[in-house]
Amino acid sequence: MQFKKKLQIFALLLIFLATAGCLKTYQEIRLKSDLSGTMEFKIIYDIQAITSAMSMQQEMMGQKASPEQKSMMQEEFKNQILGNKDKSKQEIESQLPEGIKLTEFSIEESKDDKVSMKIAIEFDHIRNLKKLQNLQLSEGDAMGASGKSSTKFLEQFSVEEMGDSIIIKQNIGKPQGMGQAKGKGKGKGQMPPQIEQMISGMMKSLGINFRIRIPFKQYKVAEHNAHKYDQKTHTLYWMYSGEKMMKMAETGEEIQNIYLKLDKK
Repeated sequence: MQFKKKLQIFALLLIFLATAGCLKTYQEIRLKSDLSGTMEFKIIYDIQAITSAMSMQQEMMGQKASPEQKSMMQEEFKNQILGNKDKSKQEIESQLPEGIKLTEFSIEESKDDKVSMKIAIEFDHIRNLKKLQNLQLSEGDAMGASGKSSTKFLEQFSVEEMGDSIIIKQNIGKPQGMGQAKGKGKGKGQMPPQIEQMISGMMKSLGINFRIRIPFKQYKVAEHNAHKYDQKTHTLYWMYSGEKMMKMAETGEEIQNIYLKLDKK
């Protein structure tokens, strides 16, 4: 691959990691026969990967961070997330519409420099999830960026009711900026080893995971594009790794959005 093009994609990736913060997400919907159910979000922040990305970005701009500065960046970002636990819970509860209840909110730190955030809700009917399209959680300026950033959980989620059928869609889209470097840059060359290693490490940390467990006694799967359908547990899985998304961004290939149609038996 052309060196200049790779470098541009890498720079855009750094911006994405520095502004988005969450490197791995898990989302699960469990439906009951009456189409009520639960939804769970889990977001994993890899503190070391995020601060390493910021340090590399600074180095590319001629501003090399010392080990002490990198350590301070890690602690600052970690404390920003952990310190806002109560405020974040209140922020989410204040946005929940009628028919949806928060059942769990937690933020925990693990020993491997990762912080995980878990949000669990109950809903009276799956159609009520459409009301959560504007649900967002402010992340402040944890990465030292100007202004405030936020995460929207169901911005591109939709539910359609068509007679005895339910259609669930989730637009995955592209990570911010990753596809913008397609077709740019001229000249051949090799990526420096340290940048190749950094990209590989960050790509392993990035991922989007989505699964839906269906009420199999009342509904059957009519159509789907899941990567895996476990008929024993009646669960469909969509899995998007960082490495796969990077390759698709390089080639301009669109990420396949989530699609599931259920028909009443």
